[in-house]
Amino acid sequence: EALAGALRLRIPTRLELDSETWAATLGADGTVGIQNHDALAGANGTEFEVGKLELGDTSIGEYLAASRHPNSVDDDQPDDPRFSQFRRSLVWQALLDDPPPGQGPLAELLAFVGSGTYRVELLPIDDDPVEVDMAKAEALIRELVPFPAGAAAGDRLRVRVLGDPQEVDLSAASTFVASLGVEVVELGNVAQDESGSGDQQDSVLIVPSGLDDPRIDELAAAVGAATLSGDESDDDDVDGIITLILGGELQGP
Repeated sequence: EALAGALRLRIPTRLELDSETWAATLGADGTVGIQNHDALAGANGTEFEVGKLELGDTSIGEYLAASRHPNSVDDDQPDDPRFSQFRRSLVWQALLDDPPPGQGPLAELLAFVGSGTYRVELLPIDDDPVEVDMAKAEALIRELVPFPAGAAAGDRLRVRVLGDPQEVDLSAASTFVASLGVEVVELGNVAQDESGSGDQQDSVLIVPSGLDDPRIDELAAAVGAATLSGDESDDDDVDGIITLILGGELQGP
């Protein structure tokens, strides 16, 4: 919940990574091999030395949650989250490079993702203070998540994309609009003569009356569209959804 809220990103599927999940995922006597770069101390007393490790269903969870070994850093120095992120990325990269033969939702997910093109990314973290750089994190989400959805109301502008398929590539247009960080909730056809008058139509954003958000102007500029208040049209929405009617191929500012 905290991560979804911080990233303004709906995460519909969540898995509890307990020992039972790892046992089912790795299968009988299954392990994950990684090259460990830090001496670590697990919560249950397990020590993870520098070098090649084979993590099983009981040790993998402890490794993911482990702090750096107290002898490897000053006692008063907390573990930098960037070290933790890097260690976790090693595990997930190994799991995707060679998906385990186990059963269950996580095993199925790893097999599915690992069968295609993938990459493991780390959340960008600032140096001072040491915390997630939200601007860079949002840029990363826009790059990696084709159609992001907000975790809560108001997280992201919600947009309906309409256009004449004879005049515009609706699939490409919706992908571009979603890459701007908005939530595309609907994609539909509309004949060009329904979007206004004249032979060549301009793109238009129809904004529900009462919806006041500075991100609307940014969206209009990004797609090269004029804005129209919902109470000035026949398409007045009451659900907070903005309608983008495409008059042609999208063009930025």
